Amino acid sequence: MELDRDSAAELLGAYALDALDAPEADAVERALAAFPDLRVEVARLGTAVGALAAADATPPPGTLRERVLDVARRAPRRPAPPDDVIPLYRRQVAELAAVLDTVPERAWSLDTAAGWTIHELVAHLVGVEAYVASRLDLGDFVPPPGTEHDHVGMTVPIIDAERLRHPSETRQAWERSAWSVVGLLEAAGPDLFTRRIDLYGIPTSARTAVVARMFELWTHADDVRRALGQPLVDPDAERLAAMSDVATRSLPTGMTLSGKARPGQSAKVVLLGGGGGTWTVPLALGDAGGPPAVTVVADVVDFCRVAATRLDPASLDHDVEGDPELAGDVLRAVAIFAA
Repeated sequence: MELDRDSAAELLGAYALDALDAPEADAVERALAAFPDLRVEVARLGTAVGALAAADATPPPGTLRERVLDVARRAPRRPAPPDDVIPLYRRQVAELAAVLDTVPERAWSLDTAAGWTIHELVAHLVGVEAYVASRLDLGDFVPPPGTEHDHVGMTVPIIDAERLRHPSETRQAWERSAWSVVGLLEAAGPDLFTRRIDLYGIPTSARTAVVARMFELWTHADDVRRALGQPLVDPDAERLAAMSDVATRSLPTGMTLSGKARPGQSAKVVLLGGGGGTWTVPLALGDAGGPPAVTVVADVVDFCRVAATRLDPASLDHDVEGDPELAGDVLRAVAIFAA
């Protein structure tokens, strides 16, 4: 399905509302690449959709923009994360592998936002693959004593060992491990997602653990791109739907672990763009919450970058209705599974 400029323009309102089916949305996105002037309008519509989703005033009718805003307020988009995230995880592994294909020989020693060189970052991931596989009963990795809940510390011996190897060998070791885990996940099937596991000391579902890994691999792929001076890449809407859902639904745990729990209160999170949606979540673990004490509206990709600690909450372009201090606590708590 291909769209000319006028046909694409007619669909921008529905696109901003995330109301198109996948082929239509893909066609609009191709048209946005072909007709850059349309990007300005879709960005304006997307911002307006979220800004008015929690507003009380009724916008005057007449223009396309005003009609979109009116629909957005009356019918906020509901998140629809995919049930089976294993194909999305496979896609993310393939994406990181493709990024590592672009690393020149001389660039493996470049520093990344993760605090390691590219070589050391890949070595860290070798260890993480082994740990997560063991959590899912798909491997037998045992963290060094005292590092069972330390995402970084448990991989330090592996990083030290991999520094002595050529970066290409470390990269091959990660790819073997990563694809092995993908194969084991696919063989385990959907029954795997009915299980509860302990991930770095945090009780969670196996499905959430897989999405957290997808989050990490996307973040580190961008870490490598950033180190190489390449443009960052947004995940597709399916992966964003899975990641944004896990990030928002983990807020009760994040608020509790950060010492900022608000029993009896909830937050409304409105994320704009493909893969976004609207959530109302309690602000204390095991709590039923209550009426939203704060509403936070932001772009879904930027919100996920905050969750990955690659965008400071203070730098996030967002709107707040309610307590701004509580909004800040919410945005900091979303980084519970940060890479």
